[in-house]
Amino acid sequence: MSSSDQTPEDHSEQSLDIVLPSSIGRVSAQSALKKNSAKVNIWFFQSPKNSERLIIAEDLPFMKAVLLEGDPDVIGYDIKPDPLSVRVGNRDVMIRPAMHIFTQSGPALWIDFMRQEEKSRRSKRDTPNQNAEYAAQRNIPYQIITDTALRKKQVLFENWIMLCAAINRCKGLGYQKILKTVFEQVKLQNSTTLKSLLSSINEEPALVLAAVALGLQKGVFSADLDNALFGSESPIRG
Repeated sequence: MSSSDQTPEDHSEQSLDIVLPSSIGRVSAQSALKKNSAKVNIWFFQSPKNSERLIIAEDLPFMKAVLLEGDPDVIGYDIKPDPLSVRVGNRDVMIRPAMHIFTQSGPALWIDFMRQEEKSRRSKRDTPNQNAEYAAQRNIPYQIITDTALRKKQVLFENWIMLCAAINRCKGLGYQKILKTVFEQVKLQNSTTLKSLLSSINEEPALVLAAVALGLQKGVFSADLDNALFGSESPIRG
């Protein structure tokens, strides 16, 4: 069993169109464990974007959830969509994608997860995919995410694990002035580093890092998170 290290708080703050996560209660680990195989990893993840603690079964959905936290176009995601009753031939069947993704730029996206080997086997056997067929009929964007695709995002995943933790650790601490200062300095210098910000802003380093993480999450700032682990010397651009 695995768990993220983020702890829920009871406050929220807002500044510069960057919204700090709202309050969230704890969930029951026992109820989650009863519903899943002992061979499946269960992840407890405090999602800044959804403002809630998620219980995610299996590694691929967990990795995708973390990556979605860093996509500025994504406003939220649902890891347990409600099932739909659809007519297949002469009978009703229940279908449900593994995840719904909600974006600013278009309709909700349906996501399923599959190991590359299984996807290849299904393709060879021409196994029907009811989720894909229904999505195509209704013009719903649909994707199958494989372990091969996510493996290419390993560095980005590791960066957003760290950045989400940075946001969650400082949630509710009332650092609006720090957000504003960080925003102004990054925009003024066009390109800076966390080390430079820490030397010029007389505040707790954890708060400055959280402000940078929020800016990256919202797309206010940019950094090369795909190819290198984020650190004190990483360029941050406004």
